Amino acid sequence: MSTRISVPDVRKFWDAQGGIYAGTVHPRDGMPAYPLVISLSDEAHIQPAEYCKPEATFPPGSHWDGRGNMRSLLEADPANPIATHIRALRIGGHADWYWPAKLECAVLYANVGDLVYAYLRAQHAQQWATWMCQRTRNVETAFIQDFRHGCQTYKPRVTKFTALVVRRID
Repeated sequence: MSTRISVPDVRKFWDAQGGIYAGTVHPRDGMPAYPLVISLSDEAHIQPAEYCKPEATFPPGSHWDGRGNMRSLLEADPANPIATHIRALRIGGHADWYWPAKLECAVLYANVGDLVYAYLRAQHAQQWATWMCQRTRNVETAFIQDFRHGCQTYKPRVTKFTALVVRRID
C-alpha cells in the first residue's frame, strides 16, 4: 500500500520539500509519475560551466531521468563542476537535488517557466543565462531549454551554460 502525499498548488513553495512545486511528471518510458520540485534559492545558483569534459565517455542519456543522467555523468566525469555543486547542495533539509533532463525541463517551462526566467535574470545579466543545459542521447551535445520563449535546442557539450536543480518526490 502506497502512502499518498499532499501536494500544494503548482507554483507554490512546498516547505516540506525545500522548493517550488512544479507539477507532476508523467514519463512515457515506464517510470512511475512523480511530483517535481525546483529550487530557485541562492544556494541553488550554479556558475556557468561546460556540460562535461570533451574526453568523458558515458552511455546516452534519458529524456526523462535527469537523476540517472547526472549519476552517469558523475561516473564519467567525477570532478564535473556543475554536477559536483549539485551533489553537495543541502536545501530545505534535502540532499537529493539533481540536474533535470529534457522533458523534465519541458514540464518546468510549462508550469513555472516565468518564475525560472525571473530567477535566471536576477542571477545573471547576460541573455544566454536564460538557458540551461542537460545531457542528450547524443553524447556530443547538451540540451538547452530557453525559459524566456520556451524553445529547446542542442549545443556542443563544451558550451558553457548554467543549470537548475530539481528533486523528485518518490
